[in-house]
Amino acid sequence: MFVSLGRTNTFPASGTWYLFDYGRVISTEPLAEDWDALGEAAGLDLRSPSSSYWAARLEYDGGGLSPAEYWSSVLGRTVGGDDLDRLEELDAACGPG
Repeated sequence: MFVSLGRTNTFPASGTWYLFDYGRVISTEPLAEDWDALGEAAGLDLRSPSSSYWAARLEYDGGGLSPAEYWSSVLGRTVGGDDLDRLEELDAACGPG
């Protein structure tokens, strides 16, 4: 339940919810070391807005690509197994901010 200005508003418990963190209220900006570690694992500079990291990011974050499909797109080669696990772990530290 959400209470605002003395009125009670209820929201449906089911359905699709999206959480937007404008201004980094509940999350923080990735550290330079996090980006460096991800770039080293990928063998690419991924920070630049024009990098392959961002080209399919919206589709990936929207659920249109699996992690393997996304990282294969980013790296231009098939990615799986331990490499995929490592990239996912490092990406979680960076997360699009």
